[in-house]
Amino acid sequence: MKTQMIYEINNTYMEIDIDESEPANDYRRKMLEKNRIKNVLVPEIRTVNNDRKLYVDISGKESLLSRFNSRLADRQEVKALMESIYLVVENASKYLIGESDIVLRPEFIFRNPVTKEYEFLIMPHKESEYKEVETKELLQFVVAHIDNSDEKLVSAIYGMHEMYQSDFTRFGVAFEFFTAETKEELPEIIEEPATTDAYADNIILHVPRYIPSLSEIGALAMCFVGLVLIGFNVYLSMINV
Repeated sequence: MKTQMIYEINNTYMEIDIDESEPANDYRRKMLEKNRIKNVLVPEIRTVNNDRKLYVDISGKESLLSRFNSRLADRQEVKALMESIYLVVENASKYLIGESDIVLRPEFIFRNPVTKEYEFLIMPHKESEYKEVETKELLQFVVAHIDNSDEKLVSAIYGMHEMYQSDFTRFGVAFEFFTAETKEELPEIIEEPATTDAYADNIILHVPRYIPSLSEIGALAMCFVGLVLIGFNVYLSMINV
């Protein structure tokens, strides 16, 4: 597809040449014109120098090519991309538009800065020889731009790529594989012991023992001797009587 960027005062557009061999009454093009499909970039048709052009408003949006070339993509970034592809494939299928009609080349995928999701072009009559390899090449591009320290992420993307190398063509199943491979493991929950009896036992076991001082022992001894003497004197007085 031949494209160029058009910069206007408040907007930036991607100008795309329309395939003149495309039938004017193609049902997929009519579906796109009459329905607002989530995660799909909606172009407008303009006539420039007697030629029809598609104008796609990409104001404030960053292409996947530019974004991934400027940083290593972590698991969260790749997950957002895969979820967006899954959504657009599923939503487009409701309007009889297939996965092969979605442009999956990095330079044609744009990130919405508000929703943080990626948005896509649908070109029912894009080059037929390119349709079958776009997903493969997209996965190759992602493999080359991900954080290799995340082993789960690397394994998931390579697994998806292998699926498409084997002529696997359903993104929904590949996405399920990706989701399972990158699923976060829940932290192990350690059960606390019952607190009622254990707490009581803890109190009993940790009651400090009272040890009297020498002065306290002496005072108690003197009191005991005094009591003995008083008792003895009482006894003698009773005998003399």
